[in-house]
Amino acid sequence: MIYELDSMMGFDRLGLGYEVHMAGIDGECFFYSVYFQDGMSEHNLQDIRDAIDGFVEPYNAKDIFLGYIDVTDAGEKASIYLDVGGADPDAANEAIYGILKALNNVPGVRLVMINED
Repeated sequence: MIYELDSMMGFDRLGLGYEVHMAGIDGECFFYSVYFQDGMSEHNLQDIRDAIDGFVEPYNAKDIFLGYIDVTDAGEKASIYLDVGGADPDAANEAIYGILKALNNVPGVRLVMINED
């Protein structure tokens, strides 16, 4: 299924190694549901945390606020919560797309749904 928001957000131009879809818009909050080829594990969750930390570190070093980011275990999937409230619009865009690019380095990711129901 192709979502109109996918095209509008330009996800098809990111060259990711997994599927990504955006089911809806929730103001300045983005809920990334990350699904793996072989199911979720603690190792997958740590890989995500490491990838997100690696992405955020250069911005933190320059005191650039990307928003609040939290990674949690949501059972069959990993959940990444991004709240860009208070972030500069350019930094917010970097966060939205940067998380997806960081996940491209996590082995086994098969699908990311943003703001799924």
